[in-house]
Amino acid sequence: MAAKVAIPRGDVACPVEAVKAWRETAGITEGALFRRVWNKRAQRVGAQRLTARIVADVVKAGVTRLALDPATFGAHSLRSGLVTTAIKRGVNLLKICDQTGHKAVKCCGSIAATLSFSSGHTRRTECPLPWPPA
Repeated sequence: MAAKVAIPRGDVACPVEAVKAWRETAGITEGALFRRVWNKRAQRVGAQRLTARIVADVVKAGVTRLALDPATFGAHSLRSGLVTTAIKRGVNLLKICDQTGHKAVKCCGSIAATLSFSSGHTRRTECPLPWPPA
């Protein structure tokens, strides 16, 4: 399913420039952005998008290299990590939902409530949802 998603520019490492460089290097002019790379030497880029299973395998391989338990990570770790980071930086929950494709603010809000609770804050101004989430 194709979706247009805004990519914010970064101060240290700019994801906008990284995506531009990837598209140029891979020769991507249309279709899926994240694709399988075949043959490590020739690095031929496939036309099909990465499957959820491949993304999970990439995440698990990365956390294994970091000496973390791969059983506790998966493809969804990327999405939840983005939400967590955005909330910690004070990004509006509606904007986060637009970025991640969450249909309900409650999904992001439960992460916000968890962060607020775990960081010792008694106020949950960033998340008006009941705690704990139902």
